[in-house]
Amino acid sequence: DSSVNAKCYLTFDADFKWFDDESDFIPTISGGLVAMGRDWFNNTGGFDEQMHGWGGENLDQSLRAWLCGGEITRAKSSRVAHMWRTGDPRTMSRYR
Repeated sequence: DSSVNAKCYLTFDADFKWFDDESDFIPTISGGLVAMGRDWFNNTGGFDEQMHGWGGENLDQSLRAWLCGGEITRAKSSRVAHMWRTGDPRTMSRYR
């Protein structure tokens, strides 16, 4: 069911597109839907300290995975719920 297991990628005009195919490999992780081991996270440099707002960490982590020889795969049996908090100050960007 692609509505549950869709994959995402970023186009050159910075637009996210969603698709599905038979492969479990994913080109770009979706922010908020990521799980990785602590050792891998730390060995690949963790989060970029210059990113002060939310958003973009998924692309950063995707590139780090590729450059460090990792793979991004989906777990088809996983189900994740994401609650969007419109107007909540915790979800507002904090760029300096």
